[in-house]
Amino acid sequence: MIKQSKSIPDNSIDNLFVEIRKIEYQPIHYHPEMEVILVLEGSPTITINGDQNTYKTRDVIVISPHDTHSIYSQNESSELLILYIDPIFFSGYFPNMKNIRFTANKLKSANDDMFTYTFMTLARAYINKEKYYQINCASYVNIMIFDILNGCSYYEQSENQPFIISSENKRLSLIIEYIQVNYFKKIKLEDLAETLELSPTYLSHFIKQNLKRSFSDFLNYVRYVNAKRMIHEMNYSLVDISVIVGFSDYRYMTKAFKTHLDMTPKEYREHLILKPKANFSEDINSLESHKEMLNTMDEFMEEHQFKKYS
Repeated sequence: MIKQSKSIPDNSIDNLFVEIRKIEYQPIHYHPEMEVILVLEGSPTITINGDQNTYKTRDVIVISPHDTHSIYSQNESSELLILYIDPIFFSGYFPNMKNIRFTANKLKSANDDMFTYTFMTLARAYINKEKYYQINCASYVNIMIFDILNGCSYYEQSENQPFIISSENKRLSLIIEYIQVNYFKKIKLEDLAETLELSPTYLSHFIKQNLKRSFSDFLNYVRYVNAKRMIHEMNYSLVDISVIVGFSDYRYMTKAFKTHLDMTPKEYREHLILKPKANFSEDINSLESHKEMLNTMDEFMEEHQFKKYS
């Protein structure tokens, strides 16, 4: 089944949550909140309702509530500033917000720099939680939503029309969930076809059309992502890791790393030792995590010369 995201984990402002995440791969999912993403670093490929696009640093992506979407980054993890906002937030003065469905997901703002600066200022106000920050955050959200409604194509869905997850997206979710659960086993396209009661030929075409890669390529990508995570977190031998994640031979794991990182697993482990990567705290509401988020935004603002707006 399609899995919903967790509920908004911070109740300091009702129906609003802001975070920075490093994402290499996020399986298909949906949630009742509208999602606004600013790419701080990387080039994530985001698939929204089956429509796949690759974005670059400083792009802003808007995703409607209940739209199925997934994210993967071809090489290094992408760093994303994300706003989740439930349409209920606007119910007192713009109740139609709950019926807005975006048909173009990349924001084309009249002033991209000012929108980005406003997003950063919202995140900073949300994190610092100074006096009257709730009112301050609401004012920035409204500025952003006004710009989004003027910069993204959308239509208003009928009040009586329920949100429907298409059969294609349900099937895609089942495929990805099957691979996520079984990637470490010796699974074949025929096994999945039998589970879904589809012909292998049809299933192969469906996967290629929707994931832009073959079943075996996607399976090896999921294995590679999990191998990379294990290299980060565990001191197992590289050969053992390749076996645990399901590669039939260490050479196949090496090939996957060369494809996605242009380095071998051994070189990647050495790279981590020489240049450890910062990871955000597991507790997204901790002081340490907030400090990391502020530092990340400061670096982004300085790199892209946003000081002039301060």
